[in-house]
Amino acid sequence: MERFSFFGALVLLIIVQSPFIFSYSCDDMSGEIQEACLEISESELSDFEKELLISNLEYENNLEPNHFLVYSKNTNLQIEDAPEGIQIYNDRYIENAWMKIFTLMPSVIYQNFLYVPKNTKVLTGFHFEFDEPKDYRSSRYPETKNGDCRIRYRLLEKIEENKIYVNGIYQGQGQLVPITINQDSKIESIYSVKIKYDVNHYRWDWDYEYDRYECDYDYDETKTGQITIRDSIDVKIYKNNLVADILKITNDGYSSRLKLNYSDSVEVSFINSGYNYHKYLFEFVNSFPPYNVLTLKATDYRGETLTNLFREEDSLIVNNIEECVVRGFDFFNEVASECSVENSFIGLKIKTDKLKYDNGEEIEVEIFPKDVLVNLTYAKKSYLVKNEKILNAIKPYNKIRAVYHGELAEKIIYIKNKSRLILLYNLFLVILVFVILYIIVKKYWRQIWENVVY
Repeated sequence: MERFSFFGALVLLIIVQSPFIFSYSCDDMSGEIQEACLEISESELSDFEKELLISNLEYENNLEPNHFLVYSKNTNLQIEDAPEGIQIYNDRYIENAWMKIFTLMPSVIYQNFLYVPKNTKVLTGFHFEFDEPKDYRSSRYPETKNGDCRIRYRLLEKIEENKIYVNGIYQGQGQLVPITINQDSKIESIYSVKIKYDVNHYRWDWDYEYDRYECDYDYDETKTGQITIRDSIDVKIYKNNLVADILKITNDGYSSRLKLNYSDSVEVSFINSGYNYHKYLFEFVNSFPPYNVLTLKATDYRGETLTNLFREEDSLIVNNIEECVVRGFDFFNEVASECSVENSFIGLKIKTDKLKYDNGEEIEVEIFPKDVLVNLTYAKKSYLVKNEKILNAIKPYNKIRAVYHGELAEKIIYIKNKSRLILLYNLFLVILVFVILYIIVKKYWRQIWENVVY
């Protein structure tokens, strides 16, 4: 029972939840999973620990997220009665109304925050029971019901809506609603039920013609039952620059050295060897018993395995690199490629803090994507850098270049020439002095000439 032992240790890594009644059944399981389920259910563990263990028995690979299994399990739940601990509401014609946001799919709980990608779906549970009124008719005089000898009901309106909003912006309605978010957001669900009836009232009146009481129409009114329930949940947008590729491959005649560049979990496989680094351990978290709605949770793991190869810092040393494939994944994304630097296009970009600089002024250079080692060239000098670099502006060099395995990014800047401006300024002063002297000399020369003539 290796699986049972593994999940026994896994309990220590799961987020603490409120206790609830043990409700899992092993009947729908088979083979080793069912055996493990029965062993867990008959153990002396607490109901809470049993729930956590059994819910994860079908999670075959806890080293990567399984959003498909979460979606499949949650969308097949048949839920009508309110889960435990959920408040119910009653009003005229409406009984046992409830609503709750269950989870978002896909989503991942990490460090007590619920992370979601840009496109996800809101899973909500809601239900109400219709207390349909029945017509009344007195069997004989003077029998009445609240003063009426007869009451007739006619349904005018019956509305049930569950609307989903993201930061106050309407997204759609229903039990499973797709949404798009671009920032940390508040997801709100507004569930409304409205029942409207036209009610006709009758009363006993004396009929002089037949000398008896008749049940005659008196008046009608409109009666409405209405309930509105609100629920909300805060989510964080998952922003991650997923990188998984090979920066460099060298061979010394005996073995090959592959320099890895990765941001999250990475798996590199060869024909008879491999390397795996897994950043997180994933598991199911149960909520809303007895239905056991599932949500994925990630815990820091940072484990690695090596098979028939060596790792030296950020490089792998392997004898045979045939059939090499590199695969990386995070909470919601996955990238994969063959181990060739020709496939390492990453969208290289360079950004500077401004466009114009004085000669000698500092240039703040940012390199995107982050954490990628590039060859940065400026003013006939090269640097191996990540993320950012401070350069000094040198006239006449106005081009900054970054290279990443054949991928090129350039940035053009403008450098002011102070010496030229000073030269122009001095030239202007000389010309101005000559003009002034010319005017003075011309004025006085004319006066001297006129005195000589006369």
